[in-house]
Amino acid sequence: MADDDPYADITPTDSVMTFTEAFSDADFLALAIPEVREGEACFDFDLVQYDFSSGRKVETDTRFHLAERVANQPVALIFGSYT
Repeated sequence: MADDDPYADITPTDSVMTFTEAFSDADFLALAIPEVREGEACFDFDLVQYDFSSGRKVETDTRFHLAERVANQPVALIFGSYT
C-alpha cells in the first residue's frame, strides 16, 4: 500500500488494495454500474437456502432457483447490506 494514501489508516492491513486504489480501478468501478435495467431479465442463479431460526446458519436441503420463482411470481432482488 502506498504510504501517501490518505485512507491508509482505515484500510485493513490484510487488504489487497487501499480505498484510493480501489476507486481508481476500472474493474472495481464497473461493479457499481448495473448491467440489468428495470424490467429486463436477470441472470439465472441457484443457491442453497439456510435456516437462521435458531440464531445460527444451518444449511437446508432446499435450494433457491431464480428461474423457478420468476415463472410464478414477481421477485425483488436486494444486493448489499440491509442492516
